[in-house]
Parts: sequence; structure tokens; C-alpha cells
Amino acid sequence: MKFTHSSLSLEGNPITLPNTIKILTDKIIPKNLKVLNVKETQNYYFALKIALKDAINLTELNKENILNYHFLVMQHKEDIAGKIRKVSVYIKGNPSFKVAKFKDINNLLDKLMKEYNIFVNKKHTIKELVNFVSYFHNQFQYIHPFIDGNSRTTRLLVFHILHYMKIPLLFIPLGVLDQYLSNTKAYKKRNDEELAKTLQLIILYNLKVLNEKLIEF
Repeated sequence: MKFTHSSLSLEGNPITLPNTIKILTDKIIPKNLKVLNVKETQNYYFALKIALKDAINLTELNKENILNYHFLVMQHKEDIAGKIRKVSVYIKGNPSFKVAKFKDINNLLDKLMKEYNIFVNKKHTIKELVNFVSYFHNQFQYIHPFIDGNSRTTRLLVFHILHYMKIPLLFIPLGVLDQYLSNTKAYKKRNDEELAKTLQLIILYNLKVLNEKLIEF
């Protein structure tokens, strides 16, 4: 639920964490919330649960389940859910962010998945894992395979990869959101190394929270 809230807040969804919990746990829809924002929250949470189950069951990512995750995430926009874009798009408010031409999407996505398959099927250090995830994150955002929902799907895929690799990722801490954005779709120049540093902070904070919970238990 925290990951759902933090990920969607980056996309402008105004629903607070307490209200997110009410919607997802208590099935209570607070007054004055837009239906679209509520559906977006419900859809993303459901997609995350499927991705987590797949990661725990060691189901590797492939083009088919990526399309399915996007389909689940974007059910509130059924006309584009789970469909590779066939038009040009751009990032609002950031002309510096370049995305792939739609005619190149399938080839670039196939190449990225080959790199993913090679990586997950060999031994690696934690540093190598963080570096690869940072590359995967920024490359998937560059490919931008969908008309909408690319960033939230990217974070879901990062969530899957880290859990698949036994690295817990519960949420993106509030204090790191701006830093994370500045190294992803708000960047002026792509820098995978800087994103890796941010991901290290996020992972370490998550481990700290888990450790404190275990001590309490």
C-alpha cells in the first residue's frame, strides 16, 4: 500500500496514504475523491500484488507479463491498457527527456529483455544488481512503450526485479522522492550512476525499516 501511494503520488495522484489504506484495506471510499484517482489506486495495488506473487514464485519478466502488468495498472484507461504505442509521445514539462521512436519500440524492448535474461541468470554482487536495475529503469523509460503509465509501470518492474533477487522494496521514502524524480523523468541528462546512488538510499532505508520491525517483533 505504501508503494502504491508513493508511486502514484509521483504521477500527481492526490490521495493520501491514510485514504489509500482506507480504500485498499477497509474498502471505504472517502468523500470528495475523484473516481479516476480511486480506480488508479485500486488498479495499481492489484497489479503490484500480481507482480509480487510472480517475483516470489521466481517468474522472470518477459514481454508478455510486462504487457499484462501495464494492462492491470491502466484498467481505468482501457483503450491503451497493455498496448504498445503506435504514436509519438513526449514528457510534459521536460523537453530534455528523449523517448524512442514508436517504430523502434519492439526491437529495443527485445534487446532490453535479452539483457535482463542474461543478468538474472548469472551470479552478481549487490552493487551490480543496483547498477543493472538503474540501467533497466532508465532504459525502459527511454523506450517508453506505452502512451501513458510508463513511469508507474517502470517502478512496478523495478519492484519485481528486486523482490525476485530477494531485495525487499516496500516504498519510496518521502525524503527521496525529489531526488528520485531528478534522476528519472525529470532529468536534464540521463545518468544511470546517479540513479543507482538514489536506489541504494531507497533500499537501505527499506532494510532499516524492516530491521526495526523485526526487532519490535
